[in-house]
Amino acid sequence: MDGLSGHAATDAPVLHTDQSYTVAAWARWNGGIGPRTVFAQDGTQISGFFLTCRNDPSGRPKWSLMNRNIDSTSSSSRTVYGSDCIANAWVHLAAVQDVNTQKLSLYVNGQLSGTVSAPTPWSADGVFTVGRSRYGVLADFFPGDIDRVRAWQGALGDADIAALFAEA
Repeated sequence: MDGLSGHAATDAPVLHTDQSYTVAAWARWNGGIGPRTVFAQDGTQISGFFLTCRNDPSGRPKWSLMNRNIDSTSSSSRTVYGSDCIANAWVHLAAVQDVNTQKLSLYVNGQLSGTVSAPTPWSADGVFTVGRSRYGVLADFFPGDIDRVRAWQGALGDADIAALFAEA
């Protein structure tokens, strides 16, 4: 991924984002500034969720998982931050939305990094993307490498995520 326009997208939605889901991938960020998306699924105006390297409130680049409560760039968001994004280091990332517990969870290298209460989920019925998101326009192109992207319709648990990481 070149961080400018390179990305991959499916022809149709992969997940029902108004239900529980899990997405995992390996990523190697090459550095840079601004949010950079590993994977997302588009709505009309904005991605339904984003797993991204973005600056936390203190300005440090961190792995993060964010979702919005409606398909609008002005909608409220929930973000959970994980560990620092380290340039040129491979990391295993997993995003879990569990509608039963109303939680959004981020895993880094097989370990739960953080959880936040999730807003009421909505159906982002656009394409699933690797290496970019949608924020009004195509945005947040990822500079680096992304490998072994996997998606499940359902919330995997801690042991399942740890097992995915251990498959390396």
